[in-house]
Amino acid sequence: MPCHILARTTLAEQTAKWRITLADPSRIVFVASTHEGELAGFIVAGKPTEKLFEGIDGHIAALYILQAFQRRGLGRRLLGAVAQDWIARGGTSLAIGVLAQNQPARLFYESLGARLVSTGTYEWDGFPLDDAIYVFENLAEIAEGLLLQITP
Repeated sequence: MPCHILARTTLAEQTAKWRITLADPSRIVFVASTHEGELAGFIVAGKPTEKLFEGIDGHIAALYILQAFQRRGLGRRLLGAVAQDWIARGGTSLAIGVLAQNQPARLFYESLGARLVSTGTYEWDGFPLDDAIYVFENLAEIAEGLLLQITP
C-alpha cells in the first residue's frame, strides 16, 4: 500500500475497524504470533462485501505477514486455516485482491493454485490503485496442505 494512503489512516480509525471485525461472527480472523506474543501476521475473511467478487462465495479481506516473518510458512498456514473454516461454513471459493505490482504476493497465490480472474483499478480513499483479483477454488487442497505442514 502506498505510504501516502497509509499516512491518512489513524490508529483510532484502525482500532474501531478491528473492533467491528472481531465482533462480527461472520468474519474469520486468524493471527500468527511469536512465542513472545509479538504479532507476525494475520488473515481476515468472510462473505464478499464488494461486487468485485460476484459469483465467488468467500473473500479474503486481508492477508499480511510482517516482512521479518515472511517465507516461513505462516501465509500458507493462515490460508489453510481460513480454507478449513470456510469449508466448514459451506464455502467453496475464496477471492483475494492484491496490488498489481505486488509480485511476491501474486506468485505466492499462484503457487497455491489461485487463478487470476481480473485486473483493473481499485479506488482506495480516492486514490486509484492497479489491482489483480485471484480466486482459490482448491480449498480442500489448501486445507489439507495445512494439516500436512503441522503434522509431526
